[in-house]
Amino acid sequence: MQKLIIFSAILKLKINSLITSIIIVNRMIWKDYVTFDPKVCHGKACIKGTRVFVSIILDCLAEGMSDDEILINYPSLKKEHIQAALQYGAMLAREDILPFIENQG
Repeated sequence: MQKLIIFSAILKLKINSLITSIIIVNRMIWKDYVTFDPKVCHGKACIKGTRVFVSIILDCLAEGMSDDEILINYPSLKKEHIQAALQYGAMLAREDILPFIENQG
């Protein structure tokens, strides 16, 4: 029984490693999908070929909408657009330094 548990744990680690490798190889670049054009959406970040703001996608995700719900509500989008919006948001979060403000209330 113990050998089976150890084998299962090793197999799980190998599968996770393989999945991580596949994700890294297939990692998309948000810059391929997000555009900033002053003539489209007043220069705000939006998905190329659409007028859908990246912020709208992030708001939908923050409200708990699934990818499928977003795709139904915004038929011009594809799953990779949602992933690109998340990558763009993550990049912004890494770049910005927010001041820590203690609770004053």
